[in-house]
Order: sequence, then C-alpha cells, then structure tokens
Amino acid sequence: MSRSKKRFNGPLAQEFDRFTKIMSGLGKYDDHFWLMDRLDKFLIDRHPQAKALTKEILTEWFDTFAHLNPVTQRGYRSAIFLLCNFLRGQNPETSGREQFAIIRRPILGPSGF
Repeated sequence: MSRSKKRFNGPLAQEFDRFTKIMSGLGKYDDHFWLMDRLDKFLIDRHPQAKALTKEILTEWFDTFAHLNPVTQRGYRSAIFLLCNFLRGQNPETSGREQFAIIRRPILGPSGF
C-alpha cells in the first residue's frame, strides 16, 4: 500500500485521509505523512475523543519532541500547521501557527558555544 493510501485510525482519521489524498496529488508533501502517522497514534493514546487539534492537544504533542534540535522542531511544526490550516476549514476550534511562539534557531558564538 502506498503512503498516499494510508489509512489513519485516530479520532481525526477521516480528515487526515482527505488531507493526505489532496496533498499526495500535489506531489511534494509525501515526506510529512509519517509525522501525521505519529500524531494519529498520539491522538489514539491520549485524546481518543478529539474533534479538533486544539492548542492544548498540540502543545502536549509538541512537547514529545522538545528534546530535538530547534530547527527540526520548526520543521515538524510547519508540516503540522499546514494540516491545521486544512482542518480549520472544517472545524474552527483547530489551532494554528499564530497561537504558538516561534522557535528560534540557537545562536552560537564564533567558537560554536
């Protein structure tokens, strides 16, 4: 089964599937679907009745990769905020980028410290 036909199982599975189908047609977003798989599993485990990706849910999920490099965190958030923009069209309770602080790149001195 190809990634574009991946079936999600969480509370937002139908919406995730629709988004995946649309984005697969555009061709350049397939790399981010594994991140949606991870979010889907998180929702099954922690928020099985979720109707939207609220700020509280996203904050909790973002905390699961807070140990990663800030550049990586920004990339993950950016991919999920694209999903949120899509979901907000169906449910205005869905959170978005504007509700979160920007993660800044670390500033290193000339010696790298």
